[in-house]
Amino acid sequence: MKRYRIQAVARMTGLSPALIRAWEARYRLVVPARSPSGYRLYTEEDVTVLRSARQLVAQGMAPAQVALLGRQELLRNAAGGAEAGALAHPEPPEARPPTLFAQHLGPIIDAFIAFDRPRAEALLAPALAALPPRLACEQLLLPLLQEIGDRWHRGEVSVAAEHFATALLRSRITAVLDALRPRVARHRVLCACPPGEWHEIGLLMFALDAAAQGWEPIYLGANLPLSALTDAAQRARPDLVALSLSLRQEPAALRQLLEAVRAAVPSEIPVLIGGRATAGREEMIRQAGLRLLPPSGRLDDLLQPPPQGASPEGGNVASVTSR
Repeated sequence: MKRYRIQAVARMTGLSPALIRAWEARYRLVVPARSPSGYRLYTEEDVTVLRSARQLVAQGMAPAQVALLGRQELLRNAAGGAEAGALAHPEPPEARPPTLFAQHLGPIIDAFIAFDRPRAEALLAPALAALPPRLACEQLLLPLLQEIGDRWHRGEVSVAAEHFATALLRSRITAVLDALRPRVARHRVLCACPPGEWHEIGLLMFALDAAAQGWEPIYLGANLPLSALTDAAQRARPDLVALSLSLRQEPAALRQLLEAVRAAVPSEIPVLIGGRATAGREEMIRQAGLRLLPPSGRLDDLLQPPPQGASPEGGNVASVTSR
């Protein structure tokens, strides 16, 4: 089987080597082998997947949404199968947070690209002053974080500009989270994304909602090793562990991850799983001994014993999510 190094794949697909590596790390669109010298080696099928992904991104799909399609659907799209036309204009897996400040996103991102922090903050200031803190996150800060990430994946924004923007926006969102934290929390929830999960927008939203419900979020962020999850759960002894999954996995791989997560957390601590990657996998989550958000959306309900004969979860997976 012929294999290609990354520079050759870049020429064949029209994607930069940096973007190929980013899609590999964040979305696992391709998982290349390695040569004895450590060079990435891609198959013909990998090249086809990347070409298909590039085509769909050019047609307006976000890279994260392309990743949800899965490898086989991307190959069918490249082959021009019956489903290819539908992939060009798919229904979004879930709506982005609505924003009343869409007209401000472009100028703010332009300021990020220019590394002009004073201008970016001047543009952010009116909305941040006019809106309650949580609404400012939903209407402006989180949509900005999503947009800058999408533009980076499309190659429209440099890695440096994306890091600059993300650092500024996360500091603002974290400040809002700190402002919402209850002075005296009834319960504590440890919030994280498991290994390989870099998308923490939905996790941040979940932490904000938990704080608004009177819980203390222990926020650990993206790509947390399971060994670190074990250590944090043993030391912090939270009432709940909440994990967000955004990258779609094959059933066997997801089952393995869910079982590893359950084994990593002390058995007496319930583990809540959510995110768009869990849609349609609710029964698998239950079988692994993990929880789904109840229909009420109340975290307190997860600490109550379920009624006789009832499932402990209501099946809502959207709240611990990544948009």
